Amino acid sequence: MTKYLQPYIEALLTSVGVFSTGQVTVDVTADLIVAANTARKFLEITNTSIAREVYIGNSNVTAATGHYLPPGASFVIDLSICTAAFYGITSAGSAVLTYIEW
Repeated sequence: MTKYLQPYIEALLTSVGVFSTGQVTVDVTADLIVAANTARKFLEITNTSIAREVYIGNSNVTAATGHYLPPGASFVIDLSICTAAFYGITSAGSAVLTYIEW
């Protein structure tokens, strides 16, 4: 199915201009996922772990205060609602997060 969507995805990304993607490993201390970006119009953060929960928030995020992101789930912000930096933390072990923003 991805090969059928590829032309549409490329057209979308071309129309929005500059975008960035990345992968970040987070663990039991707050790790920066994506820096603040005043030009941000869209952000998606995905927890690629199959077994590890992640909590996202500001630089003071903890497992008790962060927004819960279960294994395999994504968090999306659209329409430039929030241009702040996002941090992630796990309650144990580590997890890999991916992101895309424009």
